[in-house]
Amino acid sequence: MTGRDAPLNEVSASSGETGLDMISRTEIPDSVVEGIDASYLWIDANDAVLRGLAHVLSNRTGTIGALAEALSAADPNDPLAGSLAAEAERLHGLLGLLRLMPRDLGRGPEPLRPADVVADAAALFAHHERGRVTPVSMVDMEEAPPVRARASSLLHALLVLLAAAAGTDAARVSVRGEGADGMTRLRITGDAVTGVGADTAAAVAAAILAADHGRVTADGITIDGPAFVVSLPSLRPTGQ
Repeated sequence: MTGRDAPLNEVSASSGETGLDMISRTEIPDSVVEGIDASYLWIDANDAVLRGLAHVLSNRTGTIGALAEALSAADPNDPLAGSLAAEAERLHGLLGLLRLMPRDLGRGPEPLRPADVVADAAALFAHHERGRVTPVSMVDMEEAPPVRARASSLLHALLVLLAAAAGTDAARVSVRGEGADGMTRLRITGDAVTGVGADTAAAVAAAILAADHGRVTADGITIDGPAFVVSLPSLRPTGQ
């Protein structure tokens, strides 16, 4: 199913449960559930604009790269050619991050390594106003077994949780990978003194991952700060 990363009222072919059934078990507030469908209208428009910007940026990056090549061909020692080539490379990297932001509506759940998605989320979060001063560390990610999920859904859920874990004053945020009892878990912890919408963040992330049988819990303000746990069924039994 394309669009919306699977609507909340779509029946799951594998379990016979609806997204709302799955969400209700995670005790997501009604106010969050009721706002999901309306929010998709804005998200769809936002995604379309992001794709358009990525297309334009791709063209501009290609133009800069072509200019660099032309200058270098005329004079291999031209410093401007080198500067332009380096700038084109940096823009290409930013373009790659920008292309991660729109939801990938044409792809369903697929096997993926959580470590890869966490790395992408950390790279994107570095450009968030909180992420610029709060680095994300990845711990024991090799302990997180592969899962079958939408990479786009997991990425967006992680961004919501990273921002909440960072709060307004965290000096660090960590994501720890775990695997046990057939489940893959990502434990997100920040050392903020004050959490920012922890319960709502967990509810929104759970809604994003509902179609992938994901669960998100908020452990509240722990001794280390705001903590969240993302749980997804492992693609293979843990411990093997």
